Amino acid sequence: MPAFAADGEWSECRAYGSTLEQASGLPSRSGNPDGPPAMNHIAYGDPIGGLNAAAALLVAIFHKRRASRGQHIDISQVECMLPMVAPWLIEQSANATVAPRLGGRHPSCVRTAAFPVAATTPGY
Repeated sequence: MPAFAADGEWSECRAYGSTLEQASGLPSRSGNPDGPPAMNHIAYGDPIGGLNAAAALLVAIFHKRRASRGQHIDISQVECMLPMVAPWLIEQSANATVAPRLGGRHPSCVRTAAFPVAATTPGY
């Protein structure tokens, strides 16, 4: 499972988690709205690539059982990460605008951050 492609000019390029994160455009969506793009420093390419490869393998097995023919699976790790930025890529392509970064927020999910709470028990 190559980082970028099985053939072509990027096929021999080595990549690590941060390389794939940058190549997918994910840092453009990370960080605070008033700051620069931010790296997540999580090697997303490995687990997300593995999940996509496992799904492709299962589909190929089902196809083999029905059609009695094998499949050639060609999937790159950076391709697997593109769905993480797809909503913003589509927005930019359709509207020619770039939405601001949302920090720890997501347009359709609960914010991922620490929330202040009131103490209910004395001493806490």
